[in-house]
Amino acid sequence: MPLLLAEATASDLSAVIKIETEIFASNPVFHYLFPKGVTAIRLASLKDDYQHMIAHDASAHQLKVSDSTTGNIVAVGRWHVYRLPRPESELERDKERVWSPDARSDEDCQEFSDLLTEARKRVMGGRPHLFPDYRGRGAASQILQWGFAQADELGLPAYLEASDEGAVLYERRGFEKVGTLVTALKRWGGEGSLVAPLMVRQPNRFAVKATT
Repeated sequence: MPLLLAEATASDLSAVIKIETEIFASNPVFHYLFPKGVTAIRLASLKDDYQHMIAHDASAHQLKVSDSTTGNIVAVGRWHVYRLPRPESELERDKERVWSPDARSDEDCQEFSDLLTEARKRVMGGRPHLFPDYRGRGAASQILQWGFAQADELGLPAYLEASDEGAVLYERRGFEKVGTLVTALKRWGGEGSLVAPLMVRQPNRFAVKATT
């Protein structure tokens, strides 16, 4: 089936949110932070978040891959493109979140979010870069390639947190491991540890020359 990549619009939000909640349903931390699962309250909260992002966050590019025959969305992902240096005040705003009313607690959600935000800050600081806030599902390679093309054209690195399994795939796409975030899941009611390789891809300037 021919697949089409495009930026999602407000009319796509319900489908985008459905796919993204399915992605994160397999995350062990998700089950602790949102013990009721995917509720109508959480879906409404996510929709509000997306509408605010579309209206106020110029760095965000919510992407979709659709089946051109049926029009159904088969993959989603979001890239943030930070073209200019980011001052400390802007980095701190990354931590400002409004959590769903059906979360276990705002404190637990904020603590987990801050761990990831601080890890990115340690690696990238305020330097311009690209960041895939959510990785795609299904035909996700097109979404990754969109970000790589942007990064190469702008001459900027891309940063992400991966899983151990995902890190192998990202290394094949040009990412290098620059650190590891290890977090005991006990603090969120789980067992063992969450291990997240921190990875950076440098821009491929030859790719830009090849297309010009």
